[in-house]
Amino acid sequence: LVVVAILGTLAAIVIPSIMHLQNEGRVDAANTERYNTQLAILSAMVDQKVFELTPGTVGPDNVDVSAATGNIDTIDEIVVADYLTGVLHAIYTIDADGHITNATTTGLTNSKWEGLTYTPGSGWSD
Repeated sequence: LVVVAILGTLAAIVIPSIMHLQNEGRVDAANTERYNTQLAILSAMVDQKVFELTPGTVGPDNVDVSAATGNIDTIDEIVVADYLTGVLHAIYTIDADGHITNATTTGLTNSKWEGLTYTPGSGWSD
């Protein structure tokens, strides 16, 4: 009986800690995806000599961004997918300079970041 009481007490302490660590890992993974997406967009712009984009979005169903100015060969879009691995779990809003200004999971099914909140300048949080 004493052993059962000790195991119950340990479970009451350990389980909330594990749940907190799991959620913290999800936030860190979401912020890593945001950083990698930002890096992919800027890398594509540099490689293709694009100085300005038409503001738009990048997400699981759309990984191309329209190029506005910059390239001598006048390309219509930069293919961000060539610079990413895996599937995006959010829709990122991109400004003319290629920076992420906002992110959302609205309209996505089975997004790993569902329930997290995006704050521009700070990233994802729970």
